[in-house]
Amino acid sequence: MGALLTLALATTGCDGTEATSVRYEVTFVANWNDSTHPYDNFPSNPHFSPLVASVHSSDIGFWKLGDTASHGIESMAETGSTQLLAEEIRAHEPQSVLKLTLRSIVQSPGSDTFEVEVDERFPLVTFVTMLGPSPDWFAGVTSHSLIDAGGAWTERLELPLYPLDAGTDNGPSYNSSNQDTSPPEGISSMRNQSPFSDNPVAFLSFDLVMDG
Repeated sequence: MGALLTLALATTGCDGTEATSVRYEVTFVANWNDSTHPYDNFPSNPHFSPLVASVHSSDIGFWKLGDTASHGIESMAETGSTQLLAEEIRAHEPQSVLKLTLRSIVQSPGSDTFEVEVDERFPLVTFVTMLGPSPDWFAGVTSHSLIDAGGAWTERLELPLYPLDAGTDNGPSYNSSNQDTSPPEGISSMRNQSPFSDNPVAFLSFDLVMDG
């Protein structure tokens, strides 16, 4: 891919000031299969639930390793439903959330591509999707800034996604029956823990878009 240039747009905030806005092409590539994660009882229908992506400010966060999952994250991780999580995110519009994007189920292997718009006041992205079937396992990124250490918009970013445990269900395998964790535990990584290997389950990339 050739060098990508910044697309600058003028957006006006609630305080009347202008912020520089840019667009990113976001690509989700599912990499979860019985070759990358060769454990017994691998499901016959591996998939990722409808993707949830939020563009927001540093005033708010929706999940973090070690923290107890919100009801929205719990519902997403256990059932793939986006309704509660979408309500939690939209409750912070427009002060702390610029945009919520809801996508469709992605089969694994498979991919999905869409665009998001960010600006200087809302440079963070949070992304989640359930691994299905599973008790409460998901993948995602949380509050990741698209502004680099030098203060410029990142031109190209690819993030490996590893499996996460929402800490709300004790089921040990993909098709375990419901076993609520009481009290809930903190969100934790399942990287290199059965039934997962050290490989990512997916990749999430961001490419800065230039029109023309």
